[in-house]
Amino acid sequence: MKTKNPVLKVVEFNDKSIYYLSVQGVNHILIRPLCEALGVDADRQIRDLKDDEMLAGEVSEQTTRLPTEDRNRPYVCLPEEYVYGFVFGIRFSNTMSEETKANLTAYKRECYDALYQHFHKRLLLASETLQEKAKVEIELRQIRKELIAEDPRFARYDELLTIRQQLSYRISQGQKTQLNLFLEQYIDE
Repeated sequence: MKTKNPVLKVVEFNDKSIYYLSVQGVNHILIRPLCEALGVDADRQIRDLKDDEMLAGEVSEQTTRLPTEDRNRPYVCLPEEYVYGFVFGIRFSNTMSEETKANLTAYKRECYDALYQHFHKRLLLASETLQEKAKVEIELRQIRKELIAEDPRFARYDELLTIRQQLSYRISQGQKTQLNLFLEQYIDE
C-alpha cells in the first residue's frame, strides 16, 4: 500500500499562519512558522527543542513548500501532541516585545488551566470512587451482621469464604486449574 504524500494544512494565529503536515494520521507542526506567529526567535527555539531531553526524540524533519515559497525545503516539526508542551516551555526573554510576552502569558495560563482541569478531575474521580467503595463496604458489613444474627450458619459460611481467599493466594495457577477440574468432577457426581 502506497503512503499518501503529506498534506500541508494551515491554522491562523495572531493573524499569522501556522502550518502543519498530516503524515499517516499524525499532525506534524512546522516549528519555524509557529515561532514566527508567536513572535519568538525560531532558531533559538529549534536549538532548545533539539537539546530537550524529552522532546528531542520526537523532532522530525519534513520537506514541504509553503504557499509563500517557490520551492520545497526541510522544516523541523513536532507531532501535535507535543507541541503544546513545547510552547508552554518557551522562556520569556528581555528581547521579547510586550505583545509576545502577553501572548505567551495567555497561552501558558491556558496550559496551567488545562493541566489543573485534567488532574483535578482525576482527583475528584478517585475521591468519588473511594466514597462509593466505602458505602458499599459499610452496607456489606451491615448485611453480614444481620445475616449472622438471623442464621448462625452464615458465620461459618463467611469464615469459609475468608479461608478460601487466603488459600487461593498460596496456590499456583496450575494448581488452580487442577482444583477447578477436581471441583467440576465432584460437582458432576
